[in-house]
Amino acid sequence: MAKRDLQRLRETTPTENSRLEGFRWQPHHQARVLWANNLHILNQAIKETSTGRNQTDSISTNFGMKRIMKIGIWNVRTLRESGRLRQAVVCMKSYGLNILGMSEVRRSEFGEMTTHDGATFIYSGRPEGDNVSREGVGILMDKEAKRSLIEGHPVSARINVARFKATIRNIVMIQSYAPTAVAEDAERQEFYVQLNEILKKKQKKKDITILGGDLNAKVGQDNVGLEHIMGRHGLGERNENGQLFVDFCASHDLVIGGTIFPHKDCHEVTWASPDHKTENKIDHVAVGRQWRLSLLDVRNKRGADIGSDHHLVVAKFRMEIQAYKQRARQLGKRYDTSKLKHDKKIQELFKIELKNRFQILTDMGKVENESIEEKWRKIRTTFSDK
Repeated sequence: MAKRDLQRLRETTPTENSRLEGFRWQPHHQARVLWANNLHILNQAIKETSTGRNQTDSISTNFGMKRIMKIGIWNVRTLRESGRLRQAVVCMKSYGLNILGMSEVRRSEFGEMTTHDGATFIYSGRPEGDNVSREGVGILMDKEAKRSLIEGHPVSARINVARFKATIRNIVMIQSYAPTAVAEDAERQEFYVQLNEILKKKQKKKDITILGGDLNAKVGQDNVGLEHIMGRHGLGERNENGQLFVDFCASHDLVIGGTIFPHKDCHEVTWASPDHKTENKIDHVAVGRQWRLSLLDVRNKRGADIGSDHHLVVAKFRMEIQAYKQRARQLGKRYDTSKLKHDKKIQELFKIELKNRFQILTDMGKVENESIEEKWRKIRTTFSDK
């Protein structure tokens, strides 16, 4: 410390000294700004748990993300009625969702449509005339997510896939609607066989996989031997569909997001019977275990209303999507160099052409007062096709 600084400290009044001490231990706004720029402090964050205790949680910086991305999962029961899709768009905006995956949309065939608000809806369902009032899945996207969409792939009336451009890895969103517990075993097995094939293809590309939808699966709270893919914050006892879903997640290293965050039971329930006497947690969001720390929270939103007996489930991620720009593939001209090996006449012509073309570069230094633009024109002509 310089002498004049020491002298200043000696000459300060007790009031000023107390202010200096207060600045050190109780930092005001400027001090907090300095702390906010400290990488060591930024690496730690204090969050409030459901029990009211503060704990230190290391922030994942896998993506270098700057904001929160929200993805919703919802069994809407039907979108065939007038105004249902518009109502879904309103709910998506109200809860700040970028992507909303929907089950039981009950639309036939597959297609894409844009709403008056600029949202995009891609869907897949049963063939026309084949009991169209059943099943069907769709993915609703806001404008930003639509700009990031690389491709959409409608698989069946129970599975729809969309791939988005992101900062580090691309994101694969798989919206699904599993058969109920009363369905035949063959139908349930066929669903997971299709899902298995999709996961195998997408995981080869090393994309971030997000699987969501109405899986009709009660996974329960027992996670003994399954700690790597689920927590203890489920509801009820595991049923047969739940066991199928847990085994599937274990085989593909997916973490069941709704089981790892503690919430009140009213925020865990995703389906309620009409008399509200029976409640289950059967809608799920699962993410690849490698990206587990990017998942911040999963819970239901009971305020969302679309006339369904399922609650909207919202998952918060720390990831940033980017606009996808499709680049045109540029193919260079291909030359048949085999002629230079066998045809002596072509060999002589090639030597003459090569000498004449590069003679321009040899003569460049001999020309006086030549402008830089003229020199660049000659160089460009020499190295480009005539």
